[in-house]
Amino acid sequence: MNAFGSTGGGQVGCNWQPWSSFVWGGEADLQYTGLDSSRDVFAPDASAHQDFRSRWLATFRGRAGWLAAPNMYLYATGGLALANVNTASSVNFNGTINNLSDSTTHAGWTVGAGLEWMFTPQWSAKVEYLYVDLGHASNPLPISNNELSLTENIFRVGINYHFYPWRNY
Repeated sequence: MNAFGSTGGGQVGCNWQPWSSFVWGGEADLQYTGLDSSRDVFAPDASAHQDFRSRWLATFRGRAGWLAAPNMYLYATGGLALANVNTASSVNFNGTINNLSDSTTHAGWTVGAGLEWMFTPQWSAKVEYLYVDLGHASNPLPISNNELSLTENIFRVGINYHFYPWRNY
């Protein structure tokens, strides 16, 4: 089952430039994710309908990289990911209908990379890719694959305000 959606949210973080062009730091973000999907499965004497929904994702990540130019920062990032996952299933087996639902917060990991460009001393724009793996959700449907893989590929852009500008701007 594949779900597609859009995201929007906010982040906080800090960077430290201990020497030359090396920069490291951390950030946390919370975002709305409008992920929705459903599927129908049919087998002899059985059918099922399943809905999937996820409404938020939070990450807590370290990041490290270097200033590729005086105002351009290339970085790698990784850390903890948390998301809410809701599933609801209706199974019709030999005329008997069973309804099952689950709402769980899943913990997993994320890794990615990005480019941040400081366009004024206090403001930057960034593009970032994150791969998120939240493990698997149990699938109660007895007539199909018993697990749902919970992974996300996220491409995002953002604008950041810096209370303290980079040294090398």
